[in-house]
Amino acid sequence: MAAPRVALDKVPMVPYFPRSAYKIAAAAVLLLSLALSGCGGSRYSTSATTTIATTPATVQGSVHGGMVPVSGATIQMYAVGTTGDGSPATALLAQSITSDSSGDFTLTGQYTCPSSSTLVYVTATGGNPGLASGTNNTASVLIGALGACGSLPSSFIMNEVTTVAAIWPLATFMSSPRAIGSSTSDASALSAAFTLASEFANINTGLAPGTNIPTGTTISTATVDEINTLADILSACVDSTGTSSSTTPCGQLFALTTPTSGTAPKTIAAAALFIAQNPTENVEPLFALLPSSTPFTPKLSGAPVDWSIHPSVAAMLTATPTSISFPSTTIGSAATAKIVTLNNTGTTAITLSSISITGTNVGDFTQSHTCGSSIAAGGSCTITVGFTPTVSGTRSAVLQIGSNASNAPTLLALTGTGHAQPIAISPAALTFPLTSTGTSSTPLSLTISAPGGDAVTASITPASSPFTLSPAFCSKTPCQIAATFTPTVTGTASASITITDKTSGESSTVAVTGTGGQPSLSLSSTSLSFPATNVGSSASTQSVTLTNSGTEPLAISSITLAGTNPGDFALSNACGSSVAAKGSCTLTIGFTPTAAGSRAASIQITSNAPGSPATILLAGTGVAVATEGPVTLSPASLTFTEFGIPQSVTVQNNGTAAVTISSIAVSNGSSSYAQTDYAQTNNCGTSLAAQSVCTVSVSALVIDSSAALNGTLSVTASDSVTPHTASLTTQQSTVTIDGSPIDFGAWAIGTTSTQKNLLVLTYPNGGGISDSITGPDASDFILVSNGDGAGCIIQCTVVMAFMPSALGTRNATLVTSYGNVPLSGIGNPAGPSFVVTDTSNPYTATINEAGSPLPVTVLNNGSASLNLTETISGPNASEFTLTNPCTNGLAPAATCTFDITFSPLQVGTRSAVLTVTDSTSGVQQTVALTGSGQFPPPSASPSSVNFGNIQLGSTSSAPITLSAPANHPLKIVLWSGGSPGFSVSASSCATTPCQINATFSPTSTGSASTFVQFTDTVSSEQSSVELSGIGGIPVISLSPSSIAFPSRNIGTTSVAQTVTLTNTGNAYLNTPTITLLGTNSTDFTETNTCTSTLAPNASCAISVSFAPQEAGSLSASVQITSNASNSPVTLPLTGTAN
Repeated sequence: MAAPRVALDKVPMVPYFPRSAYKIAAAAVLLLSLALSGCGGSRYSTSATTTIATTPATVQGSVHGGMVPVSGATIQMYAVGTTGDGSPATALLAQSITSDSSGDFTLTGQYTCPSSSTLVYVTATGGNPGLASGTNNTASVLIGALGACGSLPSSFIMNEVTTVAAIWPLATFMSSPRAIGSSTSDASALSAAFTLASEFANINTGLAPGTNIPTGTTISTATVDEINTLADILSACVDSTGTSSSTTPCGQLFALTTPTSGTAPKTIAAAALFIAQNPTENVEPLFALLPSSTPFTPKLSGAPVDWSIHPSVAAMLTATPTSISFPSTTIGSAATAKIVTLNNTGTTAITLSSISITGTNVGDFTQSHTCGSSIAAGGSCTITVGFTPTVSGTRSAVLQIGSNASNAPTLLALTGTGHAQPIAISPAALTFPLTSTGTSSTPLSLTISAPGGDAVTASITPASSPFTLSPAFCSKTPCQIAATFTPTVTGTASASITITDKTSGESSTVAVTGTGGQPSLSLSSTSLSFPATNVGSSASTQSVTLTNSGTEPLAISSITLAGTNPGDFALSNACGSSVAAKGSCTLTIGFTPTAAGSRAASIQITSNAPGSPATILLAGTGVAVATEGPVTLSPASLTFTEFGIPQSVTVQNNGTAAVTISSIAVSNGSSSYAQTDYAQTNNCGTSLAAQSVCTVSVSALVIDSSAALNGTLSVTASDSVTPHTASLTTQQSTVTIDGSPIDFGAWAIGTTSTQKNLLVLTYPNGGGISDSITGPDASDFILVSNGDGAGCIIQCTVVMAFMPSALGTRNATLVTSYGNVPLSGIGNPAGPSFVVTDTSNPYTATINEAGSPLPVTVLNNGSASLNLTETISGPNASEFTLTNPCTNGLAPAATCTFDITFSPLQVGTRSAVLTVTDSTSGVQQTVALTGSGQFPPPSASPSSVNFGNIQLGSTSSAPITLSAPANHPLKIVLWSGGSPGFSVSASSCATTPCQINATFSPTSTGSASTFVQFTDTVSSEQSSVELSGIGGIPVISLSPSSIAFPSRNIGTTSVAQTVTLTNTGNAYLNTPTITLLGTNSTDFTETNTCTSTLAPNASCAISVSFAPQEAGSLSASVQITSNASNSPVTLPLTGTAN
């Protein structure tokens, strides 16, 4: 019969699962070992100690298969692995040791312990179990678990019993005989497993059970029988040659211990490990492997339930908690029940004989339970204990559990305290609202109820607190007692109200609190000073923050302006009638002085705060304002009868402050002979002081015989009314003269300049002109022609020249009978000199293309002839080409012209230097040449698209290929001013060339057109493609559709027959081309009225005559070609000639 077993979680065995699952079993081995060994723990420790000396104690061993010595077995000692469960162990024997003919061997001097606490075990591999000489059973691997290396037995036996005793506890930590180990976290569990191995078998005798079995734990007879039975099964393989065919003992054992889809074991240690890890696998077939003669007895008489083995632990009953204490409880009331849990920590059931309460105050405690008559091994039950005190004071009893447990009986002390019913007080606490100091709050009431309606007294602690009670005594209850709070200082006050039962002496307390407070007004500023401010103007506002720093609301009865000048100040506030405790509000004050000088006022704030009213002093200064202007012009108008004769306008500042003059200008009149009709000079500057004047001198530059010339003098100043103007006009004259100043430029002394002309027009009124030159340098200016004087009819010219007699600026005036013309010029030293004029600079052209030749003029303004050469140099000189250079012999006052062509090679600014040199004197002039190289504009193919006639509701599309230099992207838009019905397929091209589609979908009849504009987004160059089309389609209809002439004689002409041509389409039909065609076209004649376009539904006539020239059947046709959709249209003609 199988031995009794504890619960599986107490058994040190592991199913055949992945290595991670062994952790659970390791924990179980640890728990069982602790249970077996009692509070002292394992006999083996895995903690590190000092290293053992290299000369260990004498250790001898023996190897047996059953009771037969095994000779020639290989012995190895291992230290357990430390890197994880099943981790490789460390071999301690450096040299091979084998058992002798008696199976004996010695380990003395052959090993060194890593530490005294290191766990070690020994294996015996192979050998001859008393069979024929030379036999070596390699399937035989026996194990002995020795324990701590520092306390090894002096002698031990390894056989099948020690192998079972070692493998079953160590199965969790074992992956092979050479790999038994654990991690640091479960090293104690491995130590417990070694302890259990020593309890399963005596390593000194090789028999079960072991030694040092803890009190309360037994290795039952059934467990010993199962260990012996497993050892007997293994012995059949050990005491053989080790072959593993299906009929041999080893082969049969290995077949039954092969994992599903796995590899069969090759040693009895591996087979035993499989059985230990899979105790329910092949139980009966394995039992059947028992040999007929078994070396180990007693053994099982039949197959067990499974192959798990473990010790039996004596039953022990524990209670949790070990005592119960109830809180103080009202007499007659039940306290909250307490739960006691009973646990059977043994491996056999515990029989309960009684559960009762005994002791002094048995009647105050109760119990009920769920335990029944027994508690199974490892089981538990609960006892519910109650407490209902019958009198005041400490109460006690004992909960007693009688059983057959080894530690029976089990006793738990029960205690509790009873107290009388308390006084009921409602509410449980009093809190007074914020109360002003020196005032009393509204009373708050307490309702008192004492047991039996007992009388109560009330008192306050401390007695000096600001709380009072009324009444302080109730002769019976229930009753009400009122409390009042009268604070004398700000802040929180607290006290305790004690209510005492006059009969029982029981008392209860109530906490009472209240806060005394008052408002407190503070100002961020008690005075404000405003800066000096112009009378009538406003200074920037200033603010004052009003804060209630008290603990009660601030009640504001008024905030007003007072004092000497309250009207000069403005007040707005956001305070309202109250400000909450700790709150604030803002007063905003403005200042607008009504008079010059010091201005003062105050703000009065009346409230319920101490020290009311509060005052804010206000001060500011008014400044008299100086006014700008008004500015006036005198006279308000000027009329000119002559040009060049100045007239004055006085500008006057009538104000008390200076005015700024930003501009003085004259506007153009209506003359077409001068860029400006009027000119002005002035001495006003940019500022005109108060009560001051300045002068503007205005001159007319032109007089006109066809009309008066009107203009305006404008003076813009900083006064309030601006600009100020004076009207300018000229009287209509009998002549028209442009009297603009004439500047002759710079010329060498003694050299006559090129001539300047003054054109005089006397048409239509006629009239002569008188003129002369006056002024400081009049002799330097030559009146070449006086304009014919009185004989100036219709048009004449006053011709002048300049020949300076001295260096520097020379001035004179041409005085005419209609006005004066200022003359000026500059005298240069005598000798070679010239001026280069390049009016085309800077140049612009498309890259890689030549621009147009542009002229450059050289004027000889010196006194000697010039022999000129021209060169171009500089960084981009090759892009500027000079043609038609000036030749030698440029006389004084003469000019010559050469051309410069700009041909840029790159985009951007290009530069060079033009140097013109007089080769005789070396006089030289340079001109900086600049040019802008530009990309060529984008292009399109085709350059225009004509869709022709498109029927309404239809669409026609045409591709357009766009190109730009350097593959530049393009922006594409349809001209917004074009006809409707056109569209394009894209608004841009990211790179070029690209193709877009233009579409025409006419919405109305008639011609339509627009432009597709495309812009190079890099260069901004732009081009366009014209799109055109006609909405609607003309259609030609002929009536009749053919003409057959009757027969007639040769040489005669028929009467003309008429065919009507009608435009039956919805678009205009262009003037058709009508032609006679065919073999006999000369025998027919045609005339028509179709000489213009035909509107829809309009008609014209075609007349045809037959005039045969030969006999027979003759035919021809009239062909009509046009823009009609059915063009060309043919009108067949036939006739017979006799």
